[in-house]
Amino acid sequence: MDSNFLLSILLYLNIVSFILGYLFSNIRATTYALDNKYDKNIRQKNSNIVSTINIEDDKYVVAIDTSNIEKKYDTLGDVKQTTENISNSIDKLKNLKR
Repeated sequence: MDSNFLLSILLYLNIVSFILGYLFSNIRATTYALDNKYDKNIRQKNSNIVSTINIEDDKYVVAIDTSNIEKKYDTLGDVKQTTENISNSIDKLKNLKR
C-alpha cells in the first residue's frame, strides 16, 4: 500500500472522530441542561410544599400532678452565710496561681 493512502485514511479517521466527539459532547450538554432544569423544578415544588406546612404551637397545661415526684434534695435553695470577704477570695486565687 501507498504511504499517502495510509496517511489519508488516518487523517480521515481523525476528522471523523473529532466530529463524533463534538456531537456527543453537545448531546451530553443538552441532556445535562435539561436534567438541571428538571431538578430545579422539583426543588421549587418541594420548597413550596415545605413552606405550606403549619405547626400549631399553642399548648395549654391544665393540671400538674406532683404526687409521684420524689424529693431528693432537702437543702436545695437554702442560703448559707459566709464570713469570707472579697480580699480573702483574691488571696486564695493568688495562691492558686503560684
